[in-house]
Parts: sequence; C-alpha cells; structure tokens
Amino acid sequence: MSNGWFRESKRHSLARRGITSRKTPIKTPLHGGIAEYRKPADFNPSDLDKGIDIEMEHTDDPEIAARIAMDHLEEYPEYYKYLPKMERKLEKRELRQAKRIQKKRDKKKKKKQRR
Repeated sequence: MSNGWFRESKRHSLARRGITSRKTPIKTPLHGGIAEYRKPADFNPSDLDKGIDIEMEHTDDPEIAARIAMDHLEEYPEYYKYLPKMERKLEKRELRQAKRIQKKRDKKKKKKQRR
C-alpha cells in the first residue's frame, strides 16, 4: 500500500514512469550509491521529481534516473535547486577560457603576419 502522497498523485512523474512504490528501495543494476538503501518516500517528492526529470537526459530508464537523483539528494539535499546556478557558473567560466584561448591564438597569428 502506498502512502497518501503517491496514491493521490496519479499524474506524478514517478507513477507515469512506472515506479509504483515509494516504500521499497528501487532495484536497478546500479549498486553502491550513497542512497542505495533509501526509498523514494525518504525524499521530498518535488525534489525527487525534478531530479528524475533532469537525470532522464542521461538515461531512458526511469528507475536508474530515480536512483541517480536519490544519490544526489542524499549527498546534497538542495542539489537540484542549485544545479541551474552551477551550470550557469560553469558556462561563464568556459566562455572566459575560450576567450583567453582565442586571444592567445590571435596574438600568435599577428606575430606570424609581422614576420
């Protein structure tokens, strides 16, 4: 028997993806994650849902996506809240690096043209 949250939320992504119980650990080929013995019910439903949506970019298996999301949430409960901010920060850093590299290439090119 599922808890009230799961029973009431038929359109919730866990149910849509075929994960039918929030009370038992998810069994997947992935072993050894830090949330290996945790259950979906141990996590905030909206955070887990957001995590599964994001992790589905990397796999077609919703249970594996849930496992990965649960590992991230176990390690850092606000992981998916801050993920967009971290990604923007990394993109800015990569852009700065690309500009520096381009600047160095342009300098070398100018030096060769002078010769």
